[in-house]
Amino acid sequence: MPGTNLKFRRECNANYPGADLCKVPMSTMEDCINFCAIMYMFPQSANGRCLIVSWITKDLQGTEDNWCWLKYEKLSGTAVPKAEAAYLVNDDGEFVGNKERHGRG
Repeated sequence: MPGTNLKFRRECNANYPGADLCKVPMSTMEDCINFCAIMYMFPQSANGRCLIVSWITKDLQGTEDNWCWLKYEKLSGTAVPKAEAAYLVNDDGEFVGNKERHGRG
């Protein structure tokens, strides 16, 4: 995320169902990741910080029928066409894990 030291790993054709904080309409995956980074830095949920997103598209990127699902935990992933996922990683490229969920770590 520009302006921070936060790094996300992206996966194509991937979804991580469950552990939802919210869903919001987003035109691009980049916007989805940036929104998650903001929700990581400034948590708005009792469930914790945003650590992962799933971006589900029904049409081409940039259209209005795309949804960004912000998540507080990385559960089992599934292969889904027209979906992308991204999750917060540390400097070693590993998922930050649930220790970050409550601001520890």
